[in-house]
Amino acid sequence: MTEAQVDSVTVILKTSEEERRKEMEALDGDFGSMREVMARLREKSNLEIEQLLTDDQKKLFREIQKEAQSRQRPGRRGWRE
Repeated sequence: MTEAQVDSVTVILKTSEEERRKEMEALDGDFGSMREVMARLREKSNLEIEQLLTDDQKKLFREIQKEAQSRQRPGRRGWRE
């Protein structure tokens, strides 16, 4: 990635984190809604990131996303075995 891409992605991720934090506070423990909000915000930030990438970078980005999703099976936390 170019330095400009890195800077832009950093802004996208920081903004997404701020939005996520505000949404989570507003939901006050409603975990079902939290999952929906997290998925929506993740999709939004991923689309914004993809707009910055070259075709080759998009391909790699999608491969990395698929790999991460395959590690997150239902009932399993990503950081636990």
